[in-house]
Amino acid sequence: MTKLLESEGALEMGGEIREVSLIMSDLRGFTAIIAEMDPEDVIIFLNRYLSRMIAILLDHRAVIDEILGDGILAFFGAPEPLEDHPARAVACALSMQAAMDGINAENEADGLPRLAMGIGVNTGSVVVGNIGSERRTKYSVVGSDVNFASRLEAFALAGQVLISAATFSRVSDLVEVDKVLTAEMKGLPGQATLYDVRGISAPYPIRLPDKSEKLKKLPERIGVRIHRLKDKIITDATGRAWVTHLSDTAAQVTSEDALEAWEDLRLAFLDDNQEPTPGHIYGKVTRVTPLKDGRFEVLVSFTSVPAEIYRTFRHDPGPA
Repeated sequence: MTKLLESEGALEMGGEIREVSLIMSDLRGFTAIIAEMDPEDVIIFLNRYLSRMIAILLDHRAVIDEILGDGILAFFGAPEPLEDHPARAVACALSMQAAMDGINAENEADGLPRLAMGIGVNTGSVVVGNIGSERRTKYSVVGSDVNFASRLEAFALAGQVLISAATFSRVSDLVEVDKVLTAEMKGLPGQATLYDVRGISAPYPIRLPDKSEKLKKLPERIGVRIHRLKDKIITDATGRAWVTHLSDTAAQVTSEDALEAWEDLRLAFLDDNQEPTPGHIYGKVTRVTPLKDGRFEVLVSFTSVPAEIYRTFRHDPGPA
């Protein structure tokens, strides 16, 4: 960015096609979380998160394009050419996720909710340059690969870094991949291959800690009320459903209604009177299996869990 500011004509309108690596991040369930908070706490809450993320991005030499509430778009490889921009972007995304434990420790100490973030990383050709007018302009990127980064981020679960096939092809010898996923993305033909990355080796060595993902059977199933989410808006409730298995990161649910893979949900546990208990879990459907009795076995991976509910997950819920 210093090079951009020092160059003659740096503020002239115009652009060029460059290959860059893009990071898109977003907090899971953030809109619902802040709806129940005081405005002063929201600002403390959000600024704590953003200050940590911005520092990490700048340390990795990212250009921060936009901060939209809790969402961040940043890119690597322009205006300063960086031959290692794919590896640098992946390392930066992993560092951002690794910082969330410290942020949440501070939040819990202040009585504030936990935060969970999903990140997508994509590499591709974009138009980059000063966009706007003579009165207001900013150095930014546009193009289909920016849109793809946004769609990729939407598939990322809490604590997850998903990278595209284009990025993976440039860092395959450096990264540790936990899972390889396929997904249909709106507006794109066929299926996209996504890589769930947990670590990267030198020169940017970092690895995310392992989380307990093994589902454990509950001694007794727990009733749960499920609402679908569409564009972050709570919509219709599904039929009856029960949680039968649980881990730190997911729940196995038996549902009377069919649910679609990758749709977003809000879950509330029910008490003995079939009334919702305090707190909501937000999640994404990652697997649906029809059962012989006409019901469905659904795997819901969590995207946001309130601190008070998360603490109960730390105790052994039952036999494996």
